[in-house]
Amino acid sequence: MSLRFRLFPFLFLFGLVPLAARAKTLYPLNPIVVTATRTPLPLDAIPQPTIVITRKQIRQSGATTVPGLLRFYAGLDVATTGGPGQPASIFIRGANSAQTLVLINGVKVNGGNIGEPPLQNLMLGDIRRIVIVEGPTAALYGSDGIGGVIDIITRGGTHRLHAHVSVGGGRYRTTDESAGLADGNATVQGGVDVSHEQTDGFPPQTASPLSAGFTNTTLNAFLRFRIPGGHLELRQWQSTGQSDYVDFNLEPASEDYNDRILSLAATDRLTSRWSSELLLSRYENALDQNAGPDFALTRRYAADWQNNFILSGTDLVTAGLSLEDERTASLVYGTAYDAHTWSRAVYAENDWHWRRYRLLFTLRHSDNESFGAHNEWNLGGTVFLTPSSRITASWGSGFRAPSAEDRFGFGGNPNLAPESSHEVDLGFHQEMGRFGHGSIDLFEDTITNLIVYLGPTAQYPEGINENIDQARIRGIDLTYGVGFGPWRIRAEAVLQDPQDLATGQQLARRAKRSLTTALHYAWSGGYAGLEWLASGPRPDSPYTTTIDPGYVVTDAVAGIDLSRHWSLEGSLVNLFNVRYTEVAGYNTEGRALFFHILWHY
Repeated sequence: MSLRFRLFPFLFLFGLVPLAARAKTLYPLNPIVVTATRTPLPLDAIPQPTIVITRKQIRQSGATTVPGLLRFYAGLDVATTGGPGQPASIFIRGANSAQTLVLINGVKVNGGNIGEPPLQNLMLGDIRRIVIVEGPTAALYGSDGIGGVIDIITRGGTHRLHAHVSVGGGRYRTTDESAGLADGNATVQGGVDVSHEQTDGFPPQTASPLSAGFTNTTLNAFLRFRIPGGHLELRQWQSTGQSDYVDFNLEPASEDYNDRILSLAATDRLTSRWSSELLLSRYENALDQNAGPDFALTRRYAADWQNNFILSGTDLVTAGLSLEDERTASLVYGTAYDAHTWSRAVYAENDWHWRRYRLLFTLRHSDNESFGAHNEWNLGGTVFLTPSSRITASWGSGFRAPSAEDRFGFGGNPNLAPESSHEVDLGFHQEMGRFGHGSIDLFEDTITNLIVYLGPTAQYPEGINENIDQARIRGIDLTYGVGFGPWRIRAEAVLQDPQDLATGQQLARRAKRSLTTALHYAWSGGYAGLEWLASGPRPDSPYTTTIDPGYVVTDAVAGIDLSRHWSLEGSLVNLFNVRYTEVAGYNTEGRALFFHILWHY
């Protein structure tokens, strides 16, 4: 790839300066966010770096998968081992993929076996909003939030009749269909969405010509009742299907998967100063190999009871209790286990604000059957220097409990301690009116007790996992957004040093520099846009010297309203058909055209 082509997105970014001088509107708007704290706050009052991706932005991104969407946000390194349905990993600010907590409607979906969430099985059409909080979130949500949290909110809630039907398809013999219906009033609301996708995929491994197909059927349903002082909401989400892949012997294989969430949420305002929220959930993640006895199962029951107390007009205290009962079972290459783990936690958060100052302090005490007691905390503050500028600072700790695979799988060690981290973040944010808005964040995250697999010895013929590694990630995060008339521009850049302190080497699959830019144009009857990602080189694995080269990839999207109720949407993934690598030995998607015809009411 020529140097000129590699630098194109950077040159484009500098070319935005004269355009910004003619900007007339602010982009993006400032939504209310719950994920980054235990109570709703405007985005500009949250001390932690937070990304909000709305339904409109999802539609106009041109992405066809959740990993494909998230990779166009700087600070999120994505690695996929092949095409649709193949495992995908997300690295937030240098933390590894198992150190990212993923929620669906507030319910944890990280698998109890290897700890990674099934991002590849999520359908973008069912998602209403995604909120990403960068930095430790263990004080808010418990284990797995070292790098941050990704909260995925599906469709739900309406006060009038909505209906939609869509059909689509594209390269790799991909077809998808979806339909949904929702209705409601001030007393009761309900709806259901069903979607199905099928594709032949492409060869996931560079050493084999065999393609890997993928089928997925997703159901998302909700029923919401208004009660005196609050509401009750019942939700059901499930994703089932089959993923084909190529095994280590380059032979075709496949597995059936089943991800399910059933949850009941209740809120009640008990007094004018006291409100209570209860979330009960059941999550199940099951994988079954079709050519053998191997399987993996996670079944988790959880309850979270949160109480909010208004002490004064400037002081809000939140206190709660969290309980979790988890069973994990697995059989992989002859190694089997069946483990049961319970955990409980108490947490408290204080949100205090006065004039130009806001202070948030969160404390959590966790007691886990596997590793005992653990304390986590987060301290964050916001100072509004002027109505259009502010300084944010946060300091916090996080941890990740060893997964069942870490403790009982191949090389397992039941005596492992949790991985832990401490992060400091300092940011400056400026609203510039018609010139847009920008921010700069400096961060440092130190992770200790990292779990590392040590090779076979006379004492441990299968090898063993040990807490012996340490990592440090330092970096700077730059963002800029502007709107002028029908145009919208977003640009984000991250420079970071993700370092393994034991070896002094760069952490695997984390780029030291990345840039994303997006240009969108909307008119009364449609929209069009381009999105670029430029990612620097990175080591492929801590066990090899392979370096995955840097790359630039471009996606294009367009949509047009054919009538009041009919729309046509299309996306062109990897517009310039760039050959690039996310994981050595695995292919990435070439140029691919996808389209959808949508009827909506």
